[in-house]
Amino acid sequence: MPRCSTSAKTASPRWTTPGSTPPCCRSRRPACRTSTPPKPSPCSVPPTTSSPTPSAGFPGGCGGFAALATSTPSAAADELRRAVADLGFDGALVNANSRGRSLDESRFWDIFEAAEDLRAPVYLHPSVPVPVVTGAYYRRFGGPVDELLATGTFGWHYDAGLTALRLIVAGVFDRFPGLQLILGHWGEVVLFYLDRVAALDAVTGLERPIAEYFRTNVFVTPGGIASHRYLRWSVETVGADRIMYASDHPFNREHGGSARRFVATAPIDEADRARIAYGNWENLIAGIRRR
Repeated sequence: MPRCSTSAKTASPRWTTPGSTPPCCRSRRPACRTSTPPKPSPCSVPPTTSSPTPSAGFPGGCGGFAALATSTPSAAADELRRAVADLGFDGALVNANSRGRSLDESRFWDIFEAAEDLRAPVYLHPSVPVPVVTGAYYRRFGGPVDELLATGTFGWHYDAGLTALRLIVAGVFDRFPGLQLILGHWGEVVLFYLDRVAALDAVTGLERPIAEYFRTNVFVTPGGIASHRYLRWSVETVGADRIMYASDHPFNREHGGSARRFVATAPIDEADRARIAYGNWENLIAGIRRR
């Protein structure tokens, strides 16, 4: 995966290969091997056997997230530490639920504790809602309509956004204030409803308003939704320091320089363009504790 570099004159992003995808798309789909999740039973042998391998000709331009078996949280936390400290991974990717259980349950907090200690981000990936929700909300129309309702058009994203909101309400970020979460797809729906979500502030007992956690503990990426309208909204809502460009490879493939074009034509100033294209991601991983 090509690296971005910065023009000293304009501070605007440029990529070494025309039409290539910026390296911060690592925060969505690492273009190299990641750790293999173990079986749900307790791990007796560490499952990660390979480290991220840079693309030929672009040393340092490839990274990866560790895939953790969240159903065994303590072992998953140990695996995250090993994957980051020993193998050079840039954080972890977890699904929005673990075998139907919400990640805000205290049994999963070992994972978040490890991530905060490592200063390594956790990418919260959408997953299919639990069967009872899928059956009630995303069925009746048959075939591909049911499937898309439950997954890539709404169900996935609503579920992931609600999970992020539940993590905040549960006090995960009050307990681990340095924890950094990454949400794809412009914040998985919830970002666009923060003004309404603010009604919870009066009853949660949290240390800060919910919107503040999104501005200090959550990064968002486009996740393949190339919308300047959503970009403007996200900049206004959480700020350019909280946005990282990312594609959705291989599901929404970039074509004909579309990644470069989206960033280059975005209605933002050059400083924000550089932050979103690569700067925020590079600053994030520069802070990871490898040892």
